[in-house]
Amino acid sequence: MKKIILIAITLIINLHLNGQNDTTKLIINLTPLDYKYQLQASKIYSPAETFFSPSMQQSLDITTSTYNLTFYTLDQINWDFVRNPILRPLAQTMGFYTVIIGLTFFPFGDSWLHEEFHRSILTYHQIKSHDQVYDFPIFSELISVNNVQDTDLVSFKANYPHDFIRLHEAGIEGEYLLINRLNELSFFNGQNYPYFIPGLLIALNDFYYVWFCHTLEAENITNQLNQTEINILDRDFTGLDFTAWVYDLFRPDEPYTDRGIHPSGQGIDRYRKPSDLTGEELAYLKRQGYMQLINFLSPFLLNVKGFNIGQTRYNFAFRYFLTSFGTDLAIYNYLQHNKLNLVIGTHLYKNYYNVFPGLEIHFMDYNLWSNKLFVSSDIQVFTQPKDFNFTTASLMFGLSTNTQISIKIHKHIHIRLGILAKSKGWVPGVVQQDKAFNILASISYRH
Repeated sequence: MKKIILIAITLIINLHLNGQNDTTKLIINLTPLDYKYQLQASKIYSPAETFFSPSMQQSLDITTSTYNLTFYTLDQINWDFVRNPILRPLAQTMGFYTVIIGLTFFPFGDSWLHEEFHRSILTYHQIKSHDQVYDFPIFSELISVNNVQDTDLVSFKANYPHDFIRLHEAGIEGEYLLINRLNELSFFNGQNYPYFIPGLLIALNDFYYVWFCHTLEAENITNQLNQTEINILDRDFTGLDFTAWVYDLFRPDEPYTDRGIHPSGQGIDRYRKPSDLTGEELAYLKRQGYMQLINFLSPFLLNVKGFNIGQTRYNFAFRYFLTSFGTDLAIYNYLQHNKLNLVIGTHLYKNYYNVFPGLEIHFMDYNLWSNKLFVSSDIQVFTQPKDFNFTTASLMFGLSTNTQISIKIHKHIHIRLGILAKSKGWVPGVVQQDKAFNILASISYRH
């Protein structure tokens, strides 16, 4: 819900858009079909409305493509119309920042992605909602997913408590996956764009947001919202995401109605405040805020796109996710050797007391036949807390595979068909935590 953009930070970063060359590429990916998510969405939305409630995969493709297209377009601008050689790089830099900051508050930017990851879980569970980014909340600190009924939230938590917990953290899950996607464009596709700028902005914002949720200011803001939001449908579905996340993480079986009556007397008191948490829960929330600093551990965020080790190119990125059962510390290793593009990820899933390991292998666009037929696959083997339990030492084994075949039908156009199959478990970017079998169809423009 809360969106703080640390604009001042960007003003001290030295940005160079010059020096782009013929290795620069434009890759636009769109996924018109994500079954079975769209089947679920069609039960509550008309076909036109379904377009405005995309799946996690669809919204991630849209936002990644939006950033790629934006950088590509900026790179095509000839800044020689600014005749003063001293002012030219300044104008170029300020123009760039204006566009990137503007993207934050417009549909298909990272704020939109954040809210759509929340909404995809609501939609999958047959709950209607509205993304306030479509209302163009320019420079607003508070962006909501609203138009949600209390009765829907009551039944959602009662029937799917661990999906309900994940609902709170899903926004930054999507943003961290966006950073991963931008890393891949830099590393595997030779794009010489400064993707480290939105990467830094996202990491800074999400660190601050998680940390902020335990503070006195968070308490005050929540009280102010409760005084002004009289209409139930004007309210965000949860308030400050991570205060709510910790509250329900520690109380998965507490009925939603136990939150009491809203201060206005209308509806349920949705928003959780720091004062609603125990000392133990506050300490856990504060610790998770500081742990977000792990997401800065990557050469990509220093605009280092890779290292050469012999004939192999390498880079890495740490990622710290919040989950429905606790957290996931992931280390993604990017490797490029000849025509093999590979990401090897190690995962340490953690609930309150215990750690559960996992391994991910992702290879991309392997040439099967004559540069016309390609295969990509993401295979994850994991152990996670049994039934997503926050305190158990018992584990469950899981497997997730996402395999896609890409067919080149034109020198710039690829058609991609994929199948995602997984057992029970949390997988970032997959809306279902139970078993899943999804069919995907995408179209890609590459130039």
